[in-house]
Amino acid sequence: MAKVHYYHTGPFPIEFGFTTDEVAFRRECKKLRPDEDVPFPDLGATYFFPSDNRSPDYVIVALRVPKDLTPRRAAAILAHEAVHVWGRVLDTIEAKDYDRRPNEFQAYSVQYFLQCMLCSLAEMTKIKV
Repeated sequence: MAKVHYYHTGPFPIEFGFTTDEVAFRRECKKLRPDEDVPFPDLGATYFFPSDNRSPDYVIVALRVPKDLTPRRAAAILAHEAVHVWGRVLDTIEAKDYDRRPNEFQAYSVQYFLQCMLCSLAEMTKIKV
């Protein structure tokens, strides 16, 4: 059964997942937002599911993989989405005073999120980046 792959986010109080499977995505969304129909993206998208005070915040990146999706394009889309994941981490930890200019901590964090997704993409599809 296809699933949403979740990754360890270290000290960040957030659950971060990735999937290319629409059925797995819809199943996960029903658990997180049972009263809402969350659409699977046309290509790639980052979805944020805020905490209900009983669970952590969730961020799920979903990627539709059409037959003509090249490895380079997939990597570019996931790099874009990794930056959105980082933004959600900052929002979740309420880092209002955090200097949002590029820095090494941000770069390594975005790199980690991207590497997680690229590894799962290779496992889930025939796309090797």
